[in-house]
Amino acid sequence: MRRLQALWASRTHREQIMLIGLGLLITMVVVWYGVIQPVRYWQDSAAFERQAAEARLLRVTRQIEYARAHAQTGTNARSTLEQAARQAGVQVQIATSGSGLGFELDRIPSESGRAFLVYLERAKLSPKALRIDAYEDGTLRISGQTG
Repeated sequence: MRRLQALWASRTHREQIMLIGLGLLITMVVVWYGVIQPVRYWQDSAAFERQAAEARLLRVTRQIEYARAHAQTGTNARSTLEQAARQAGVQVQIATSGSGLGFELDRIPSESGRAFLVYLERAKLSPKALRIDAYEDGTLRISGQTG
């Protein structure tokens, strides 16, 4: 330790100031590249991973909501079709066909047909197939199949 003190004392004041400045510069570079840059990198990568996880969570949540909204099959779809017909003030004929339900409304006013379809849309029951035929007297025949 005495040797280091003797070496320091043998330097001029100007050399001592330059050595202190050089030591501070080297210390700042080591702190910048050894501490600050790695921490910033870890923060950025953590933020990216968090955003990716949030995006995956949002996508899965939307898929679950979509599945719940469109999972109307069997008696649930039948009751939705019957409720839509009641709301529109018409009679619906429902039959089981394949993996879903077939439905038919015959000779109904166009306003009632529109009301029936709007109710199905609001109830999130989307038909796989839909056919609308217009008669010359202005009435409609609507037939379709749910999934």
